Amino acid sequence: MIVTPFDPTGALILVEGRIVGPLGPRRLDLVLDTGAVETILAFSVLDDLGYSARDAEGVSSVSSIVGREYGYRIRVREFEALGHAFQDF
Repeated sequence: MIVTPFDPTGALILVEGRIVGPLGPRRLDLVLDTGAVETILAFSVLDDLGYSARDAEGVSSVSSIVGREYGYRIRVREFEALGHAFQDF
């Protein structure tokens, strides 16, 4: 079992994740959103891993406090977080 401590008075719950791309793996801190149905990453993270818009399976958008933000859906080689690893995620 993975235990992830957090400060209940803090603003965010952070968990460690790992993503694998064409240029290799990268560890990163992820914000845990218990109501999210998708994992959202910054373009810069995907670029550093060797992914690009050419690898996209579709366009996506999310509403935030700053308005509607657009991006693309992409399948990564491997995604790992909270003790679970997924291939072709």
